[in-house]
Amino acid sequence: MKPKDFEYASKLIRHKARKLARKAEFADQDRTDLEQELFVRFLGRWPAYDEARGMATTFIARVVDHAIASMLRHQRAAMRDPRRAVPITDG
Repeated sequence: MKPKDFEYASKLIRHKARKLARKAEFADQDRTDLEQELFVRFLGRWPAYDEARGMATTFIARVVDHAIASMLRHQRAAMRDPRRAVPITDG
């Protein structure tokens, strides 16, 4: 991986994690965890990058965007889980 690719990935991931942490499904204190998760997913997919097939920046952006979509799907599914339901009390 070229240093400029790593720098681009770092900036993109920080930016996307900040935006993601502002969504209702997450809290601002989740930002560093989101950054780490996005980095892990990016680094896990990096070996699949083929310079002959496209630019590194495009590959990085797609991997990060797909990871975010997956994280949102998972988080929203967890929020719909009926086991999370809290009974209403007359309290």
